[in-house]
Amino acid sequence: MEAAATIKEPAAKPAETVDRTGRSRLVSNVLFTWGGQMVYFVSGFIMPRMIDHNLGHDVLGVWDFSWGLSAYLRFVDMGVTASVNRYVAKHWGKNEIEGINRVVSSATFALAVAALIILIGTIVTVATLPYWYGSRSLEYISITRQSVLWLGIMFAAQTSMGAFNGVLTGCHRWELQTMRNSLWQFITVVGMLIALWLGFGLVALAAITAICQILGQLTMVTLAYHACPGLQIKRSCIHKNTLKELYIYSGKTLLPTISEMLLNQTAVVLITGSIGLSALAVFTRPKSLLRQIDSLERKMAMILIPTTSSLESCGDMKEIENLLVKSARYTMYLVVPTVLVLVVFGDEVMRVWMGPAFANWALPAIFAIGFLGTAIQTPILYMLEGLNAHGKAGIGQFVGSALSAAAIFVALRVFHCGLAMAAVAVTVPLLIVNVLYLPTLLCRRLGHSLGGFYRKVLVAPLIHTLPFAACLVLGRYLFRQYPVPALSVCAVGGIALAIFYWNSVLPPSLKASLGRLGHKLRRKVGWAGAK
Repeated sequence: MEAAATIKEPAAKPAETVDRTGRSRLVSNVLFTWGGQMVYFVSGFIMPRMIDHNLGHDVLGVWDFSWGLSAYLRFVDMGVTASVNRYVAKHWGKNEIEGINRVVSSATFALAVAALIILIGTIVTVATLPYWYGSRSLEYISITRQSVLWLGIMFAAQTSMGAFNGVLTGCHRWELQTMRNSLWQFITVVGMLIALWLGFGLVALAAITAICQILGQLTMVTLAYHACPGLQIKRSCIHKNTLKELYIYSGKTLLPTISEMLLNQTAVVLITGSIGLSALAVFTRPKSLLRQIDSLERKMAMILIPTTSSLESCGDMKEIENLLVKSARYTMYLVVPTVLVLVVFGDEVMRVWMGPAFANWALPAIFAIGFLGTAIQTPILYMLEGLNAHGKAGIGQFVGSALSAAAIFVALRVFHCGLAMAAVAVTVPLLIVNVLYLPTLLCRRLGHSLGGFYRKVLVAPLIHTLPFAACLVLGRYLFRQYPVPALSVCAVGGIALAIFYWNSVLPPSLKASLGRLGHKLRRKVGWAGAK
């Protein structure tokens, strides 16, 4: 009995530590979101060309105008959707499920009210549409009204369920969000292509888009409950102080959103009224192309909000500083090659994509140069949001956007300039804010010098892309008389760029993962061939 009593019980296994900051999932989350974004990237190429081919140049302009006008209503949610992401991540990092329920319940109440306002605003917009159109293209009033109505209903439904998106991202389950987004975007594009093949018009495309995106939003609600066990929406969890905290934070987040909408949608309305729908289609296409690259960057940068918030709650400011430099540097690696291609070959890219009517060199080049500033500010702005220090950044962006909107008004209505000057007016003021003001804010917050930040962020990407840039310039010089040798030179530059990126840019963990994936594929192919 004594011997039996002295037998030691097996030692209890140490409890597994769960990373609630999102650092361990950062790379995988970025890869998931980028993979899912490919669906949007492909659809962004296909649908404009299909609408232009099947319905006409002006109808493509109507589609752009309808989206631009409807997007005015999105600011009604006052940025509450973005604030849910931050506060859910903060409570998730401390394993406080009651805090998550309080945030999500309060936000859902606020967003339900915002959705009702969006519906009312949509009806008012549809009724007053002739005043937005000006005196041009009045024959498209009917289909524009119906398209705006469907898109407004879609935005209202998305707003009412927007808090659940913050649950997925705040719990660092970006792969679930990406799979949901990609699946329903794919279904939407297939439905639109079938509608065009059957001979339906723009209103049917708007209806298909709205219905599919609403169903996708319902799917997101289900996934949010799966990602966050214990999540409950209860009336007793709606707290006045929580609503106040959400609106204070979202008020800072709202300014960049309003700034972007003020600039983009004001340009849409002014170009439609001053030059026409066809000109709007030409003006919008290079921006939509860059928007696809911007989406990849934003998908990466959005992950920084909950991660930065969780790191701040743990007091790890040094890791936040490292995260800033790495995210901005990788952003430059992502966008600089695209900017170089559009500056050198922008007109040819547009010609191949949309046809000769869209082959304008100036517009892609101007927008691409401005996009460098946007690329730099995106990770900075999202990290400031994660630190709840983005108020001044929002004011700076609002001032830059207001100046750009005023400049495009003067260019089109006072001096009656063309699309190239409109592009310059849209780009320059905001470029100055993004390149100088926003980096200064975050560097001061983290105790980092602006010069040191830019040296760490820009020097390596510029050196690695320099041979590619030289090959592009040489290829452009040869292109008119010797197109095949010119493309060969560009291909050599692309291969050199890929080698540089593989050897010096990709992290070792990602290269190891890609190597394992390639080995598995080779084994499967070899097994299938042997069989």
